[in-house]
Amino acid sequence: MFKNANFFISEFFRSLIGKQPTENITPKIAVAIQRQDFFNSQNQFEQTYTPPYVLIGYQLFNDKNEIFEASAHYLYIIALNMPQYKNDIVAILSSYIRDNKKFPNRIKYIENKLALFNAQL
Repeated sequence: MFKNANFFISEFFRSLIGKQPTENITPKIAVAIQRQDFFNSQNQFEQTYTPPYVLIGYQLFNDKNEIFEASAHYLYIIALNMPQYKNDIVAILSSYIRDNKKFPNRIKYIENKLALFNAQL
C-alpha cells in the first residue's frame, strides 16, 4: 500500500511541475519480458494441420472387421461432404485395394463404397 501511495504522490507532483510521468515498465521488468518472450519463441511447438481422414485411414489396417468397415464408411462420408478431400480419400482407398490382396471381403467392401461414391457424383 505504501508503495502505491508513493507512486500516486510522485505522479501528482510530476503533473503539477509538468514533467512527463515515469514509465510503468522499469528496465528490470523489460529484461524479464524479453527473456520470457525469447523463451516462448524457442519452445513453441510447430502447429500443423492434419486432415480428419488421415487418422481414420490408419484404421483401415486394423484386424477387426467392424473397425475396418466403420473407417471405410467414414472415409466415404467425409469424401461426400468435403469435396476438398475427395481425391485424397479415393487415392487412399484405391491404394488399399491395390496393396492388400489377402482380404477379399474388405476389397469388395471398398469397391462397393467407391461404386456408391461414383454413383453419387
